[in-house]
Amino acid sequence: MKKGLFTMLMAACCALTLSSCSPTFDKDKPQESVQEMLKDLPADKQHEFHKAMFKIGFSVGLTNAALGASFDSISAEVLEVLDGKTVDEIIEYAQGL
Repeated sequence: MKKGLFTMLMAACCALTLSSCSPTFDKDKPQESVQEMLKDLPADKQHEFHKAMFKIGFSVGLTNAALGASFDSISAEVLEVLDGKTVDEIIEYAQGL
């Protein structure tokens, strides 16, 4: 009984580890992280990702510019929104805008 429980627990840990291996956006290295995120994506998913990035940048930028924010603060806000998100999370976030 204990061996079966241990095996199930180990399988769950392995599945969780493997599912979290997707590259994420790093606000401290934006260009490098985008390149890493795109490198294994099919062309249609890359296009969807680029559209999502544009939509997020435009939405955050327009909102903050209307409030009189500087370019630097707008850029920082966009990076903060993207930080730690995977390709799928970025696409999903953009769809919610």
